[in-house]
Amino acid sequence: MSFDLLSKALESEGYCESRQFLDANLCTKIYNKVKQILESVDLSVTQDYEHFSVANEVTSKKPIPIPRYGRGRPIIHVRGAMIGTDIGFIQMFDPEKIIKEIPTDKISNFINKTMSGLGHSKNKIEYIIYWNANGLVEKTRGYHRDSVAPWQGTKRLFKSFIYLTDVPDMSYGPYSYIPGTHRKEDCFAFANQLVGKYDDPNEYDLSMLPKIFVAPKGTVIISNQGGMHRGLQQKEGKERMVLVCKIRPE
Repeated sequence: MSFDLLSKALESEGYCESRQFLDANLCTKIYNKVKQILESVDLSVTQDYEHFSVANEVTSKKPIPIPRYGRGRPIIHVRGAMIGTDIGFIQMFDPEKIIKEIPTDKISNFINKTMSGLGHSKNKIEYIIYWNANGLVEKTRGYHRDSVAPWQGTKRLFKSFIYLTDVPDMSYGPYSYIPGTHRKEDCFAFANQLVGKYDDPNEYDLSMLPKIFVAPKGTVIISNQGGMHRGLQQKEGKERMVLVCKIRPE
């Protein structure tokens, strides 16, 4: 694994990818622990349990503020009213507190070595589990950015995505990223395509096509969240679980 190549890809394209980062058997162990927890509670009701809490925005019909990571107990959050999209999407904040199989040292070492090539030697890392299955998530969020574009401010946000289940084709709802949209010129070109202001359809820049991360479990992706990205719509009968890290350079 060349951290220099990973850093250069992250800087130029806005993302980098490494397969077989985590052993497939370890991914399955983490997946089983998460499913065991999810199946042990009623996810439709907002309530506290011994070691974690459930917060369901769909049934409560109102936004539920999530405490800052690392400042309290893990929270299983069912997304709904907060942003109006990805309704029913399940995320578990601070899962490493109750799932000891998550290899935080290995993950943080990989992230810090990759980010150091961009000049970020110190990074705050926050863990989340994403889970969705059977295409039940409503109104999948379209292409968006999670932070201000790099030319709009100084704050940076990156995320790593580790597939805990195989994502062999589009029907599983893979992560996708539009290369270069963390840069001003490429982002503006993409915006022009969406608006459709070209006189000649042949002038459309086909290089703006998204990178779609169809990959086996154990694959890790890091992306600059100032670029355009999304999770694609999942089909019925499919499942995807991802271990996500929010990465905030300090």
